[in-house]
Amino acid sequence: MTITEPPAPGDQDKTLGWITPSFEQGALLLADDEGRFFRLSWGELDKEAGGREDKRRALPAGKYVLAGYRIVERDADKAEWHVSATARKIRSVRVEAGVVQRIEIDATIRIGKRLKGKKIAMQIRGQRAGLSIYKQGRRIPIGYRLNGAGGDVLVSGAMRYG
Repeated sequence: MTITEPPAPGDQDKTLGWITPSFEQGALLLADDEGRFFRLSWGELDKEAGGREDKRRALPAGKYVLAGYRIVERDADKAEWHVSATARKIRSVRVEAGVVQRIEIDATIRIGKRLKGKKIAMQIRGQRAGLSIYKQGRRIPIGYRLNGAGGDVLVSGAMRYG
């Protein structure tokens, strides 16, 4: 996959629209009708922004598909956590020339499970997409425990991604 560089915003360009995110730090991955991918980033992930206050990122007007996102947060100990999600189509996005559009990302993490005997299948999802959870740049294991009817632990361990 090749990432196409988004255009620099210019108030005089009538062919561009703008995207702003619902998060402070992170990135969005959008694909246009021609299959080009655009990565828009905010916060520390955006080296070119240099901490600018303008949260707008320019894209040519048109139809896009949100194909991925990353949301970055820090905990009380300043450890960096992020969730990263990808899917073919999380949702459709229409960019209109001269219009600023805010893209809302639900940061909720949903964990589903299936039990079959002593086998556990877990699914970790974000907003309509499979999701991985990272701390300090490393994907974290998700622990599990299956208790019997009497409360005794039948199986426990850490989930493997894949």
